[in-house]
Amino acid sequence: PHELANTGPTTFTFGPITYKDRLVGELAISNDENAEALKTIDNYHLALELNKQSTIALSKNLALREKLITDLKFRIKGQSEKYNELASQYANHRKDLLVINTNLKTKIKELEYDLIKESKRMDSLKSQLVEMSESKKNTVIESNRLKFLYQRSNEKIADLEKSVSNLETENQIFIRTINSLRSNHYELSNSMNNEFGNPAFRILMNRNNSQLNLLD
Repeated sequence: PHELANTGPTTFTFGPITYKDRLVGELAISNDENAEALKTIDNYHLALELNKQSTIALSKNLALREKLITDLKFRIKGQSEKYNELASQYANHRKDLLVINTNLKTKIKELEYDLIKESKRMDSLKSQLVEMSESKKNTVIESNRLKFLYQRSNEKIADLEKSVSNLETENQIFIRTINSLRSNHYELSNSMNNEFGNPAFRILMNRNNSQLNLLD
């Protein structure tokens, strides 16, 4: 004999069982066993119906999953194409950036070289500025010295002009004195010549006239 055993709400097990003697003459017990068997069969049909509905639902789920998988494959394909395109753009941009980076490095080196040259030029200008400052300081000192010498020269010139003025005054006095002496000498010489006709006296007078001319 075999038995379909209900092992769960939706599970059944069908298999051989140990033989049991049939109870004869116990109609109530027999009817109860028949009713239990019919109930078991109903449960089995219910389980088959549930299994059928589950199979239908599973088939729908499988179809939906296949559709989702197809959609995912299509999306993956699209994403893969976009990825490949982006990868290609990235490679091109990376290549361009490497070229730009190389050019930038070259320009940076050129700028560094120019900065070094400008720095040296600035240092040279600073040195020249310091030299010019020193030269200006020395020039100011020399200018002050020359100004002082100029003032001293002006003072000496003023003193010399004053001395010259005094000498001119004295010279005028001296000239007037000489002229007076000469006039007196000529008058005395004429009077003496008129009174004395001695040649020796004339020679003496001529000598005196020569000395007076020399003083003049």
